[in-house]
Formats: sequence, structure tokens, C-alpha cells
Amino acid sequence: MLNTLTIAQSLSKSGFKREQAEAIANVVADAAKNERGDLATKDFVRSQINVVRGEISDLRGDMNTLHGDTIAKISDLRGEMNSEIGTVRGEISDLRGEMNSEIGTVRGEISDLRGDMNTLHGDTIAKISDLRGEMNSEIGTVRGEISDLRGDMNSQIGTVRGEISDLRGDMNALHGDTIAKISDLRGDMNRETGTLRGEISRLETRLIRWVVGTGIAVGVLVGTAVTIGLSFV
Repeated sequence: MLNTLTIAQSLSKSGFKREQAEAIANVVADAAKNERGDLATKDFVRSQINVVRGEISDLRGDMNTLHGDTIAKISDLRGEMNSEIGTVRGEISDLRGEMNSEIGTVRGEISDLRGDMNTLHGDTIAKISDLRGEMNSEIGTVRGEISDLRGDMNSQIGTVRGEISDLRGDMNALHGDTIAKISDLRGDMNRETGTLRGEISRLETRLIRWVVGTGIAVGVLVGTAVTIGLSFV
């Protein structure tokens, strides 16, 4: 019976990977078992190993061929990619040129707009200056009118103050006249009151004399006289 472990170890020492050596050992063991049962010899094993090595060599050749094809395809793909990249770079260059052209156009328009803005700014400054001059002129005119109005007001106020002063003088004179007339009236009233009091006194004397002369009507006459006297007072 073949020892697959020994075969795998031998193959590993010969340069095969562990997985490859174990696979080959298992294949050889299975083949030996199918061909000669459990009586496989070392020569048979060697022949089988040589067969496997031939297959591996063929597989390595196929792999090299596949690798070459892959390298060629990668090279072709790299060429196509370089071509595409060149095309894209060309398009980018064209786009950059177009962008530079557009940017130049926009910069020109901005420059023109800046010029228009400067012109408009100059016109605006000039108009503001003219408006300032007109405003200053109008303000001067208004100030002159205000000054004239102030003069007129001061004149009117002076006139009104004079009239008030004259009215105050007239009022003072009228007040003096009124006081004098009241004083005269008070004197006249005092004189009239003295005259009335004298007449009342004489009347009382006459009444008293009459009461005394009549006798019975003394009380009535005296009361009447007193009442008349009080009424006059």
C-alpha cells in the first residue's frame, strides 16, 4: 500500500506546493489502487509521478500561454486606454481653449461694464453736484425769505408792542379818570346822605313834636317815625 504522506513530502521537497503534492499523492495512490490493487511498486509510482509532472509541465505551458495572452490583452487595453486618455486629453484641451475664450469674452464684457459703470458714476456725480448747487441756491433763497419774514415779524411785533404800550397808557388814563369819577361820586353820595340825614332828623323832630301835641297817637306816631327813620338809614 502506498504511503501518500511520504509521496507528498517527496514532492514538496522537489518544489511542489503542499496542496499540489498532497493532490498528486492522492491521485497516484488512487491510480495504483485501480491498476494493481495494493501491490503498486516504486517504479510504478515514479512513472505516475513523471506522468503527473508532464501534465503539470503542460499546465505550466498553458498557463504561460494564457499569461502571454493576458499580457498582450493588457497591453492592447493599455494602448486603447492611452488612446482614449489621449482623446480625452485632447477634448479637455479643446474645452480649456473654449473656456479660456469664454473667460476672455466675459472679461471683455466685465471691462466694458466697468467702463459703463465708471461713466454712469461720473454722470451721477455731476448730477449730484448740480443738484447740490441748486439746493444751495434754493436754501439761500429760503434763508433770505426767512430773514425778510423775521424782519417783518420783528417790525410787526414792534408795532404791536407800541400799540400795547399806547393801550396800557389809555387804560391807565381811563383808570385814573374812573378813580376820580368814583371819588367825585362818593363825595356827592356823602353830601346827599348828609342832606337826607338832616332832613330825617328834622322830620323826626317834627314828628316827635306832633306826637307830643296829639297825646293818644304818640306810640303809633313814634313807631311810624322810627320805622321811617330806619328805612332812610
